[in-house]
Amino acid sequence: MSVHTSRPPFGDRTDGGPSAQTSGSRLRVVLVDDYLPVRKLIAELLPSAFCNLVGEAADGQAALDLLAAAGCDLVVMDVNMPVMSGVEATRVITRRHPTVKVVAFTAADPSGARQMTDAGAAACFDKKAPVSGLIDYIIAEARSRRD
Repeated sequence: MSVHTSRPPFGDRTDGGPSAQTSGSRLRVVLVDDYLPVRKLIAELLPSAFCNLVGEAADGQAALDLLAAAGCDLVVMDVNMPVMSGVEATRVITRRHPTVKVVAFTAADPSGARQMTDAGAAACFDKKAPVSGLIDYIIAEARSRRD
């Protein structure tokens, strides 16, 4: 199911290019989860009027590689993944890219969410809860950047 809204006026670039970083542009989002159906679900629900999906990764190390190559504003990060966990990746992202927000989206127990917050995640959302909370958060982030 797609969630679409009418497009408000944003910056001139809509492809996630350099001018997309300026105020008034769409939020550039990276999705990181080792389970492809979760990434595809979130990608489908991201409102294109507010967001550009600039990449997806299946583990923390791939996310770091992606962020080195493509800029973004917000990372939706799972906690438990192979190669490099979301906690480790969040620590690195918040240190290397201090303007990038990391949001945990996980089925991990409460200690996993606490570890993500301690690592620098701005918010944590439970995969067992309605996904609308995560999407509403992303929309609010996008709107706050254009104000």
